[in-house]
Amino acid sequence: GLHLLSLVDDILDLSGAQSGELRLELTAVDLPEVVAECRAMLECDAASRQIAWVSEWPAQGTRVHADRKRVKQILVNLLSNAVKYSHAGGRIELQSRREGDRVFLTVADEGVGIPPARFQQLFQPFQRLGAQGGRVSGTGLGLALSRQLARAMGGDIVAAPRPERGTCFTLQLPAA
Repeated sequence: GLHLLSLVDDILDLSGAQSGELRLELTAVDLPEVVAECRAMLECDAASRQIAWVSEWPAQGTRVHADRKRVKQILVNLLSNAVKYSHAGGRIELQSRREGDRVFLTVADEGVGIPPARFQQLFQPFQRLGAQGGRVSGTGLGLALSRQLARAMGGDIVAAPRPERGTCFTLQLPAA
């Protein structure tokens, strides 16, 4: 029941973001604080798989002008994907930087990675890139919704393969 409710909520959020009808409460959001909350939610899963967190934050400039609830929704999705797709004993790297009026948060995992030919499908709804039926559960809505939410707040999400292995997602939002 909870899974279906979550799926319906995601579909409604995605529809609202695509149609421009999503209500946002834009304020100054402390990015490290929200990341810490999201990490705490995922700590048990990460610990059970012996996944280490590595964070690098600048001394200042990590506040974004965004909707706190939606930033948290995006980060929970990116971090939970990193935990789910990383190898046991791996690590997840979090880095934040500010460039001009933009703040960038990078989430890099040490998972199996995404074939380069599939990157163009990554942010399409219900696209699991061949992971359906595998050990990782999901609906294929998280990344599509996250990108739409980021764009609704004046930002974006991009993905890139990591040379070693895994995938790197970068959330970009306006600085506060």
